[in-house]
Amino acid sequence: MILIDDLPQELIDNISSFLSVSDLSKTLTISPKFQIAAESCSRGFEKFTITEANADKFLSTYGGRRVRYLRRIRFMPMFPSLDTPLPEGTSPPCRDSASAIVHADEHFTSQIQTLFGILDSLQSKMKDSDFGDSIRLTIYTPRRLAPHYCLHRTYVSWRVHLLAPETLPTVKFIRTLVIKNGRHSNLLDSDIDQEKPSLRSLDLRILKDLGSKLPALQKIICKVGAEDWVSYVKWEAHTANHYRHIFEGPQRDSRHSFANAASQIQCKDLRDLDLDFMSPIHVIDWTDQRIAMPDLVTPALHDPFSTALRVLSYPIRRLNLRGVFDDTLFWPRDTSEVMPHWPNLEILHVAFHPVSPTGAWYFRGVHEPDSVEGGFEITPAHYPPYETSPEDEEVDGDDDNYIEWDQISEAQYRVVPNDELIEPFLTAFARATDAMPSLKVAAVWSILQLMASDMGGVYATEDYKNFGSRKLGWGVVYSAPGFGDSRCGLEVQQSANRQLWWKVANWRPTPRLKELIQGIGETEHKSDLKEYWNEAADWQSLDDRRSFEDITESYFSRTVA
Repeated sequence: MILIDDLPQELIDNISSFLSVSDLSKTLTISPKFQIAAESCSRGFEKFTITEANADKFLSTYGGRRVRYLRRIRFMPMFPSLDTPLPEGTSPPCRDSASAIVHADEHFTSQIQTLFGILDSLQSKMKDSDFGDSIRLTIYTPRRLAPHYCLHRTYVSWRVHLLAPETLPTVKFIRTLVIKNGRHSNLLDSDIDQEKPSLRSLDLRILKDLGSKLPALQKIICKVGAEDWVSYVKWEAHTANHYRHIFEGPQRDSRHSFANAASQIQCKDLRDLDLDFMSPIHVIDWTDQRIAMPDLVTPALHDPFSTALRVLSYPIRRLNLRGVFDDTLFWPRDTSEVMPHWPNLEILHVAFHPVSPTGAWYFRGVHEPDSVEGGFEITPAHYPPYETSPEDEEVDGDDDNYIEWDQISEAQYRVVPNDELIEPFLTAFARATDAMPSLKVAAVWSILQLMASDMGGVYATEDYKNFGSRKLGWGVVYSAPGFGDSRCGLEVQQSANRQLWWKVANWRPTPRLKELIQGIGETEHKSDLKEYWNEAADWQSLDDRRSFEDITESYFSRTVA
């Protein structure tokens, strides 16, 4: 007679794989082997959200055989509420003081130290071989409840920093690091809701600070950045705009801070970068494009942020970037720099903001001249005050912060390429592909939107009113022989030839640029090139951005929680 305990574990695992979660729970007490199978098949131990209060539960749950099931760890830092009693006769401030900013850094640092201490404790109890090979650590941007007494502190421009990152223990079992904004953070909500936690932006250096303590990293994902653009979305209500104003100084400093540290990320197994600095994208879409933009480059001569990302990407196999970039993302302007080389890069996807890091626009309005005029210089006036300002007092307590979506400024009209900037950007991209011998798919495009009812002129004509898609994309897509993909909105599937899609409406490159882009992959594949052009006669033949975004969904996971 064969006993249940005599059955091989593989057979029990196979039987259990056909059971529902409810039925699996009934098999837990049949035998130790069935318990192991039920725990594995139910996937009930794949995720764990660590808090400062549940460290013991985490360690007791995963301090044994269940560690093999662990796939995703989440950590959601939270700052204390500001709605605490104050001394009699005092009023709460509208702004974060210098000491409050330091305290925020210290509080966040304490939470990260706790997290890494918990992970290190688990690590010390187990062998390296006990852990799975795909454990993901997701750290959300810190949040705090919007204070009831004043809405100014709902939107805080100062960045939160991790202090003394070198003191953190090294954690060797994390393969993917995710930094992302949580949902429901009062970005473009119709009302500033005190019950919704408002996010506090992290200094982008956090990617280096944490990455250097996770030596087994294979992938870094970042989904942040739209909060920097909230104040460029304009409403009729003055108070709504005032409360949502974001100061540009900390944004510029965060980009430069990342640039100074990025080269120090030392992860020998790092192969995938998925960095979205415009998340969530709907905030970017509604930027009022009449407003002057900040110069995020000065005092540097060119964008250090783009340069740092280029250098960081050299060993990468798959690269997905969204953000504000210049041509140094692809090729250095300084001839003394080391020649770029991406020996392993197979998938390249870059979605660039229609404004450049200097504040000059890559795109212009219909019938407007090309221009390279940059944005405004960032001065001390572009940093938040440490004390309540006269304007704060003027609007303090004004409840007219509710925003109606039919009162938003519809001034998203820049859809025609500005050759003075687009040509150098695409030229740098084409040059870079010569140093990408493994390249299979590349897409470089800009996120556009056409909603220009506040502009008048040509935008008020019947042609405009009948214009189809409003969420648009402009750019080029390349695929190597045998690597076409119909899921990406690319009109054909695999081909023996190199393929190039010019999704640029009626714009045409200079002969030199056209030749460079047509040469992508020619040296490696020695094959003919099949090109796809939109032969339409005017700017209104822009493509829906879905065809570009499908590339991201095909080659980069959207699931990052």
